[in-house]
Amino acid sequence: MSDNDPFFVELRRRKVFQTGATYVVTALALWGAVEGASGAFGWTDRVLQLVIVGSLVGLPIALLVAWGFQVHLEPALHGPLTWRRAGIGGITVLATWGVMLTGWVLFSGSRQRTMETIATEVVELSNARLWDSAFAVAETGLSDGPEYEAVWNRASRAVDISSEPQNATVYRQRYDPGGEPWELLGTTPIRGVRVPLGMSSYRLELEGYTTVERALLSGEVSLATIPLPRAGEVPAGMVFVPTGQAVLPGTVGEALRDSAGIVPPIEAFLIDRYEVTNRQYKEFVDAGGYDDSSYWDSRFELDGDVLPWSEARERFVDQSDRPGPSAWLVGDYPSGADDLPVQGISWFEARAYARFVGKELPTYFHWHRAAEAREAAYVVPVSSFGGDGPRAVGVAGGMTIFGTVGMAGNVREWVSNASGHSRFILGGAWDDPTYLFSQHYAESPWDRSQKNGLRLVRYLSDADLAEMRRPLEVPLRDYSVEQPVSDAVFEAFRGAYEYDLAPLNAEHAPPDTTEDWVRQRVSFDAAYGDERVIADLYLPKDREPPYQTVVYFPGSAAITSTLELRNPADLSRIDFLLRDGRAVMTPAYSGMFERRDSTLLNSGPHDTNRYAEFVTQWVKDLGRSIDYLETRDDVDVSRLAYYGFSFGGRMAPIMLAMEPRLSVAVLYLPGLYSERPLPAADVINFLPRVRVPVRMINGRDDHRFPYVYQVPFYRLLGTPEADKDHAVFPGGHYVARADLVRETIQWLDRYLGPTG
Repeated sequence: MSDNDPFFVELRRRKVFQTGATYVVTALALWGAVEGASGAFGWTDRVLQLVIVGSLVGLPIALLVAWGFQVHLEPALHGPLTWRRAGIGGITVLATWGVMLTGWVLFSGSRQRTMETIATEVVELSNARLWDSAFAVAETGLSDGPEYEAVWNRASRAVDISSEPQNATVYRQRYDPGGEPWELLGTTPIRGVRVPLGMSSYRLELEGYTTVERALLSGEVSLATIPLPRAGEVPAGMVFVPTGQAVLPGTVGEALRDSAGIVPPIEAFLIDRYEVTNRQYKEFVDAGGYDDSSYWDSRFELDGDVLPWSEARERFVDQSDRPGPSAWLVGDYPSGADDLPVQGISWFEARAYARFVGKELPTYFHWHRAAEAREAAYVVPVSSFGGDGPRAVGVAGGMTIFGTVGMAGNVREWVSNASGHSRFILGGAWDDPTYLFSQHYAESPWDRSQKNGLRLVRYLSDADLAEMRRPLEVPLRDYSVEQPVSDAVFEAFRGAYEYDLAPLNAEHAPPDTTEDWVRQRVSFDAAYGDERVIADLYLPKDREPPYQTVVYFPGSAAITSTLELRNPADLSRIDFLLRDGRAVMTPAYSGMFERRDSTLLNSGPHDTNRYAEFVTQWVKDLGRSIDYLETRDDVDVSRLAYYGFSFGGRMAPIMLAMEPRLSVAVLYLPGLYSERPLPAADVINFLPRVRVPVRMINGRDDHRFPYVYQVPFYRLLGTPEADKDHAVFPGGHYVARADLVRETIQWLDRYLGPTG
C-alpha cells in the first residue's frame, strides 16, 4: 500500500486519527480520576506515574487495533469504519487495557502501602529498642534491595559467626526468650546472616565438643571466634571463659590499673554456670563438712582477735543450732527448695564448701571477667531483681556473654579478695538496688545474711593468681557526708585556672563540606607553654548566622584514641545538634586526640600535681576556644552551651564553674568517682559553684557511673533547683539515641531559644 493510495490517505485523515484522539481524551480523563483517587485512598505518586506510563504504552496498541479493524474487520462489518465504531473500538481497547493496568496498579499500590507500613512499624519499634520485635516485623514482608537497606539496618545487622573448630551448628534465640524456640542460623563459618540489633542468645553444637551458649550484642558477634572445648574438658555445670580483659565496674577499673595504665588480662578459667544450690550444699553438710577442720583453713579474725577453729565453728549453725546455713532448720533447707541458691552463709563457709568440692572462690577480677558489667543494661532487666526472694538457679535469668546465669541479682556471691577487714560479695541480691551488679560491695566475712550465696571457679593457670587474690583497698567516698571546701579555700586555688589574654594567632585549614554541614579545622595558641590548641568547628548549612554554638568535651577514649577529632563515634554524638541548626566546636584538649601525652594514661582522677595540671589546662583550652569563637561574626557568643559526654560530663562542674561565658549545659552520662584527687582538681569542690542550667542524662544501670554516684552529683550542683534536671532512662553507659536527642534539644531550646 503506497502513501498515495486513496484508502491509506482516507485512513490517515480520519479513522486512525479519530481512534487515537478518542484514546487520548479518555486517557486524560483516567489520569484525572486516578489523581483524585490517590488523595482519597492514600496512594503514592508512583501509582499515577504507572497509569501514565501504561496509557502511553497502550496508545500504539489502540492504533494498531484500529488499523486491524479497518483492514480485516470492516469487510466483515459490511460497512465503513465510522466515528461510532472507531470510538467504540478505541474505548474498548482502552477499557481492556485500563482494567488490566488498574488491577496491576492497585496490587502494586497496595503492596507498596504494605511495605511502607512495615517500614514505619520497624522504625517505631527500633526507636523503642524493641529490636527483636522490629526484626520479626521486617521478616514478615520487608523486601531486599537498596531502598530498604536503611530500614533493615534500623532493626538488624549482618554478622559473621565463626568458631574454633569450624563446622559447628549455630542457633539463635531472643535474649529474654519467654519460651521461644531456638532458630537455626547455619554452620560455621557463617557470613552475612542478619540478626536483630541488641543482645541475643547463641548456641553452638558440634559432635565431640561441649555445647556452648553465649549472649552477645549484634555488634560483637563478628569480633571474636567462639572457642568450643572438647567433650569432657569442661565439667558438667561449668562454662569456659577465654583469656581476656576484665571489665571492672565504675571507678574500680581506674583504681586497679597498673603502672602502665592497664588492667592485666585474665587467663582462661572455668566458672559455675549457676549459683550453688541447696541440694549441692547439703552434700557438704551431710558429709560432716562443718566438723572436718581440713576444709577450714582460714584465719578467723574477729574484733582484733584470732579465734581457734573450734570456737569459730560454733558460729556457723542454722536456726536450730545444727551445722548449716543460717536460713536452714534442723540441718536442712525448706521442702521444695532444692534448686534455689543456698542462702545465709558466711565467707568462711563459702570457702570451706569450695575446698570440699575441689574448686575455689573466684577473685574479684575473675568474677567481673565472667559477669561483663558493660552489658548491665541488657542483663539486669531480665535478672532476679525486685522479687520477694531468689529464684531457682535454672530460671534466674540474665545470661552473660560467657553463658553464666544469675550473676545479677538472686543472691550475692562471695569472692576471695579482702577489703580491709571485709570481703567482697558481688552481684547484688533480689531486693538490692540494681546498680550493685556493676558496683563493688564488701561485708564482714562473718556476715550470714540470707542474701549471701556463692558461685565457684576452677583455674586453668596459676599466672598472676597471687596478684589477683591480693587485698583490694578500693577507694570509697561517701558523698552524703563529704563537704566541699569553703569559699575562702576555693578562691585560693581559683588563680591556677586563670590566664592572661594574648593573641590567638589562629590558622585555618581548607574547610570540608558535607550535605549537612561545613567543618573548619582551626588551631590557635594555648594559654600555657608553646602549645597549640587544635579544634574542629562544625557549621550548619541550612541556617543563617550567627549560630548558637555548643562546645563539646569528649569521653575518655579521647585520651587513648589515635584518631583525629573527626572520630566517627564522637561525630555521631553531635550530628543531631548540627541538623537542628547549631554550630558545634570540638577542641582537642591537652593530652587528647592529636595532642596525646604519655604522662596522661587514662581519665581517672589521680592525687598528683600532674593530673591537677592537666585539669587546669583543660579549663584554659576551653577558655581559649571561646576566645576564638568571639572573633567570628557567624557565632552568637551570647548563646554558648557546654555538652560533655561521660568523662566530659564528669569534668563539667570544673569547666562550668571556671568559665562564665557558658549559658547552659547538657551532661550525657556524668557521675562522680571514688578516687580523691588534689582539692584544686576535685569535682566536689566545684559542683556547688555551678550556676548555669544543667540537665544530666543517665542510664539507670550504668557500670561506669552507677546511679549511687549520679545522685550526689545532681544533689551537689549549685544550680537552682528549677534549672537543673536529672533524666534517667533504661540503659547502661548509654541511653537510646531518641531519648538523648529529645532531652538535649529541648533543654537547649528552653535556655537558648529555638534555632529557627
